[in-house]
Amino acid sequence: DVAKVFEAKTKDFKGKFIKPEKGNVEYFIDDAKIASISDQPVDIYAYFLQEGENVRFTSFYSVGGLYFSPANAPQYASAKGIVESVYKQVLFDQFDAKIKEEAKKQSNIEGDLKGLEKDNDGLQKDIKKSNDVIGKSEGEISQGEKDKANNATTVETQKAAVAKQKDELAKFDRKALETEIKALENDKKGVEKDMEKASKEIGAKTAEIEKLKNEISTLNTQVESNKKAIDEKTKLIAEKQGTINNNNLEEKEKALKEAQKQQEKLEKDGEKIVKDIEKNKSAIADNKSKITTAEAGIKDNETKQAAKKAELDVQKEVVNKLKEEQAKYK
Repeated sequence: DVAKVFEAKTKDFKGKFIKPEKGNVEYFIDDAKIASISDQPVDIYAYFLQEGENVRFTSFYSVGGLYFSPANAPQYASAKGIVESVYKQVLFDQFDAKIKEEAKKQSNIEGDLKGLEKDNDGLQKDIKKSNDVIGKSEGEISQGEKDKANNATTVETQKAAVAKQKDELAKFDRKALETEIKALENDKKGVEKDMEKASKEIGAKTAEIEKLKNEISTLNTQVESNKKAIDEKTKLIAEKQGTINNNNLEEKEKALKEAQKQQEKLEKDGEKIVKDIEKNKSAIADNKSKITTAEAGIKDNETKQAAKKAELDVQKEVVNKLKEEQAKYK
């Protein structure tokens, strides 16, 4: 504002500064003390008229009602100096405002550039992080493949062990042996019942010994025969039970179940290893995609940084030129 600059520049003259009333355009300084013009109080009349984007500044200097003109060279020069100082200050202030405006733009550009540099650092860190994940996943896949191969070998070995135990047990039909033992025991009980019946009949026939001697003899023969049959059945039962006991069928059956359980566990371990390998492969693919995206982001970021640096250099040049121009009016 030119009027404000004029007021500030004439403040040291100690005059009374009077702003125009509404509808008027005249500024008036009453009894200003300007030794370079006069040792008497000086009245100053000033007018500021807006002409488009410019302001026309006109001022008059009077002492005791008399106005100075170019004919009054010393006084005119002093008054002209006042006007020029206002002009220079206005231009200086305008340059100062423009410099601040351009400096703000420069600061914004520098902020944008720092933001891009920070983004770039972030992308570089993302790439490093993804590469670390890929490296770890590849290591785990390599180990997983080894574990998978070892597991497959172990599973096959276990399958062979299970098959061998099954073949061993197949030689002995446990259920058939147990069924045969049960049948022999039933036969034994039948013979024992027959023996008991025969004994009872012997007792009953004692009174008829003479008459029944032949019958008793027959029965005794039958008893002996039954005893022999019982002994044979007992021997067979012992043999069959011995077959079961001597071949440790129960232990072998337990061992087979344990072997089968171990085989199932190994097969599950193998399935888990395969899943882990696939998971790591997926992680590698995902992180490679992230790296590709980050690298594209870095390339775009570098392009933007280059543009911002060029824009910053231009803006610095603008600010420097404005400062050089401003310095002319200081």
